[in-house]
Amino acid sequence: MLCEDAILFGHRLTFNGYSAHRNGGVANIVPARGQTVHGVLWYVPDHEAKRLDRREGAPHVYHRNLVLVRCCGMWEEAVTYQLVHPLPYEIAPSDEYARIVLSGIVNPNYRKKVEKHIANLQKEAFFDETIGF
Repeated sequence: MLCEDAILFGHRLTFNGYSAHRNGGVANIVPARGQTVHGVLWYVPDHEAKRLDRREGAPHVYHRNLVLVRCCGMWEEAVTYQLVHPLPYEIAPSDEYARIVLSGIVNPNYRKKVEKHIANLQKEAFFDETIGF
């Protein structure tokens, strides 16, 4: 691990993809002025990057995107994965997938923000199911 709290400026975390395997919304990052995404920065050797690409469905589901993140007071290049065909709306992630996403967030304030966002998506999904949408 290179950095526990790498910050990507000008983007936000969204769940605007659907996975039948994950049974709900899946994470993506999208440009968003004034927003930030916090994550862990890892060093991945080239031979492992190909395995990671396969796991993430690159290049058909997600594509690699080179970004600059702020890490320990320094700027670092990082590779992110962004959905190739994002939906125009968000879908609540399954409880299991939400736990996976949240377990990777080290920054406690950002974790609370993401927890609240997921809870709001789950409330919206419950409301839509209740009234028959």
